Amino acid sequence: MITSTKSNLKTVAWFIFRITILNLIIVAVVYLLAILHNIVEPPSEIGLRFSFSVYLATLILTNLVYFIGISFELIHSKLWNNPINFKEIEMKFFKAGLLMILIINIAVVIIYLIKHFE
Repeated sequence: MITSTKSNLKTVAWFIFRITILNLIIVAVVYLLAILHNIVEPPSEIGLRFSFSVYLATLILTNLVYFIGISFELIHSKLWNNPINFKEIEMKFFKAGLLMILIINIAVVIIYLIKHFE
């Protein structure tokens, strides 16, 4: 009984750690885009032009893929009586979250470049 409780606490701690890392990566990428934007178009005032809409879209879509993917995978494993290895499931959707961050921010850069060179 105690072993399973420790195992469950480790799993929860692992999940919280990974979701924190994923969200910190989102913040870092959006700040990096803001820095690059300031290099391309220096502002008249000092400071970063942090794009809150890009941050919010990336945060919502990435966490949506992460949480829904893990949830569906756990439900699927329970329904088909498959063994559940949470770290493998989580790793798969952590990579999907990183891919989502990459896709969204590449789209933002492409949209910016299209507007910039019009």
